[in-house]
Amino acid sequence: MQVRSGILVPALTVLLVGGCTSEPPAERPAVRSGALSNLPVEITLKQRSTSVVPGTGGSLSLTIDDITRNHVIVSLTGKDGDFVHGRTSLTPREFTVFTLEDEPYVLTLKELNKALVGEDFGTFVVSAGSTNLESEDARIERLIAPVGSLSDATFIRNGTDHNPREAAEHLRRKWQASADSITTAEGFVNRIATKSSWSGQPYRIRLADGTVVVAGDFLHERLRELERER
Repeated sequence: MQVRSGILVPALTVLLVGGCTSEPPAERPAVRSGALSNLPVEITLKQRSTSVVPGTGGSLSLTIDDITRNHVIVSLTGKDGDFVHGRTSLTPREFTVFTLEDEPYVLTLKELNKALVGEDFGTFVVSAGSTNLESEDARIERLIAPVGSLSDATFIRNGTDHNPREAAEHLRRKWQASADSITTAEGFVNRIATKSSWSGQPYRIRLADGTVVVAGDFLHERLRELERER
């Protein structure tokens, strides 16, 4: 998906981020780190299940889908059910980066096991991370997250109002449908996230105070913030 900017909007708390890679970072000793404690922690889940990540006090849950051909789709959600990190495909030894309360963490798929009897399962490790590991997929997720986190805002698409969560899911679906051609955060903003592919009308956001901003301006400003963090 793509994005653009132009208007300065209120600072937002972003709970998210990630991208996969094949060389997992070295494990760090068990320590308290930001929102998560006693890292690294290991968690094993059966396919098609969800479980609270140890050490998060119930504020972070991991979901895995069917285990197929040595890979699995995973996602992370918060206590309210909102995405902390969107659906991502992992194979053994791959990892994805996410942020929680502005702290970076790494979710690594340690191994997948095909059970002879019963459900297949996967074992994961959550460890302290670095924003230097962030991929373009992670940057795109960090652009989508503020849309879904806007308080009392309305996303206007083709003249119809949508709540922030619906808007974020719409942008994520458009991105997933164009994953083969959208490989950068900038491309996501420019080609997908700023206007309707059906009507060509620009997306708009009505903020809590009634101010209406162009979604492209909102996303471009957020993209510039991500660039400054590099």
